[in-house]
Amino acid sequence: MSDRPTDPGSRDLPPWAFAAGVAAAVVLQIALIATHDYFVDEWQALQIAVQSPDLAALLANLRYEGHPPLWYLLLRGLAAVVGPGSALAAASLLCAIATLALIVLRAPLPRWARLAIILAEPILFEYGTVSRGATLGVSLIFVALASWDRPRAVWGALALLPLVDFLFGVIALALIVLRWWERQRFWGPGVALFALCSLAAAWSVMPAPDFVSVYRPSPPLELVARWLTEMAVVALPVQWDGGPRWDAPWLTPVTPLLAIAFLAMLYHQTRARPFERLVAVGFPLLLLVFMVGVQVLAIRHVMLAAVVFFAVLWRQGAARVAIRRPTAIWLAANALCGLLMAGFALTTPFDTAPAAARAIRELRLENEIWLSFPAQHGQGVAALTGIRLEGAELGCRQTFVRWNFRHRLTDPRRLRDWLAREAKRGGTFHLITQHRPARGGPARLLATIPYGLDGKIYHLYRVDGAQPGRRRAAPPCVPGTLALPPLAPR
Repeated sequence: MSDRPTDPGSRDLPPWAFAAGVAAAVVLQIALIATHDYFVDEWQALQIAVQSPDLAALLANLRYEGHPPLWYLLLRGLAAVVGPGSALAAASLLCAIATLALIVLRAPLPRWARLAIILAEPILFEYGTVSRGATLGVSLIFVALASWDRPRAVWGALALLPLVDFLFGVIALALIVLRWWERQRFWGPGVALFALCSLAAAWSVMPAPDFVSVYRPSPPLELVARWLTEMAVVALPVQWDGGPRWDAPWLTPVTPLLAIAFLAMLYHQTRARPFERLVAVGFPLLLLVFMVGVQVLAIRHVMLAAVVFFAVLWRQGAARVAIRRPTAIWLAANALCGLLMAGFALTTPFDTAPAAARAIRELRLENEIWLSFPAQHGQGVAALTGIRLEGAELGCRQTFVRWNFRHRLTDPRRLRDWLAREAKRGGTFHLITQHRPARGGPARLLATIPYGLDGKIYHLYRVDGAQPGRRRAAPPCVPGTLALPPLAPR
């Protein structure tokens, strides 16, 4: 493979082809958002945003989340305008279309590169379709890039990034480093606003005294291996486990080598540009340090390395630095993977909670007592039916989860035995679970809803109690929360 830089002016798309490609990408993005079925993390954010009775309660609930409030405030505002059932889709649409428009209209890159970026898997699906805080954060990154030469606007976007998530605060610092290297003007009020928002974000994520991390400790070498496999997905964003499976790395003998190849490509593209290299290569390495020292990261977090590289390419384009051939190949492969993921998403439900909710209604069980294991597994069903599920082992009912516990049920036999003990203590109840209990217990399978693209399967059980009638309803886990009206599934 030649190391010679590509010539962005000699092999560009004609304007008509670019316009047609952009129009198709916009239609595809809207279709993906309109047909997307949400998974538990998306429901969690909406439920906290809408069911918290006031802003003080919302901030108190976020003490168990580890996320600053900006995304939740956006959802709360949109829910007041378009209704809770449309808030997630409206937020995704607002952020995704803004991101596409900024890249298409403002990025100083060849037309083919702009089209490849808006079709790239992270932009089209990971941060354009899946409705999470990262969707807003990625949009703000491109707002900052598009307003690079406008001190007030760029510092406003940079200041908001820490209020999305810690990793976006790090990305904001990386962009500030690039501005310093390019000798861009530092606007005093903007710097002060960034510092103030960073402090507010840090204060908002201070954990509650009874917060318990859901992640169990892992050996450092295991975490390094996980980082390599997840970085390989950034290199070639195919998520696969015996079939298309979101948040699952495609494991092959060469998977770790893809991560190394990606880092080599970053190093090569930033040749003779040390601060851009520091940002492009340093961010993935920082993710490794974070995983080993602080918290496990999923593919959707690690894929931010691709977005950071898009930002570096944007600034290189402004400096008339050509896109080198390895990078061009990666952009093209990323766009193809984005189209592949879009095809999977349009033909496979992302999450099958709507089908589970329909099954409960068809069985006429929506007024029964329901438990959920893991505790968060039934959140989509709760949102779609209005059922407040009792979390297994919690002894209280909930819609969103307050992370102040860790399940001790770690295998099918323990789950079976726990259900048997609960059955002896009271009346009949029902269970929605991702895990099947071992044979021989009191649980009787009613239905199984196959998993969707996110791999979440739903088993519905009836557990007959030793006492007549229904199990007694448990108290709420978080008193004072507002009711979320049952949301009609699409």
